[in-house]
Amino acid sequence: MSLKLTDNNPPNTDHLTAVYIRYRKSRINHRLRFGTPILETRLGWHSRLASFKPGQIFGYIRWSANEYDTQDWRLFICKADGNPQHNIGLKDWNTGHHNRLTRIPGIMPGAHILLKTQGSTRVKRALKYIDRLESDAGDLTLVTQSYWRHLHNRLDINQAPHGFSGFQARMKLDVGTNENCQTFEMTLR
Repeated sequence: MSLKLTDNNPPNTDHLTAVYIRYRKSRINHRLRFGTPILETRLGWHSRLASFKPGQIFGYIRWSANEYDTQDWRLFICKADGNPQHNIGLKDWNTGHHNRLTRIPGIMPGAHILLKTQGSTRVKRALKYIDRLESDAGDLTLVTQSYWRHLHNRLDINQAPHGFSGFQARMKLDVGTNENCQTFEMTLR
């Protein structure tokens, strides 16, 4: 096992989200679509763990096949949150469902899902939109959480999503409550 740090500061490994990456030619391809892990651990010839700090957004693709063809193909856009307190109890105003981590195969302890799609047709369609978004916006980790949710909803109903730049200018739901009010007032004018 070997470690490779991608950040100069040593990470606090207590709150990291680990993503299992594995490749076997024509059988298994579990990989990152985008995202920069702060720590990579090589587990063997064909597998490794990529670790993300809380708050980082990454794309994860799980593909597997057998002798007949593709058996499973899933795409996840996730927000890392390795804080175990967010998955255990209720605090103050929290009712629990907003901070719960979703258990996803290959992601430990879990993550917040921003976009999820399954099946070869749906995943290919989502990847086409993500490729277009990457060519327009550049770094996909800078795309807002609200846009990923928007893209998820539009893909679910087989509709084309709104363009990122115009949508991002109107929607600033990720920043804070004060900006939500300001954004809402701007849209009413």
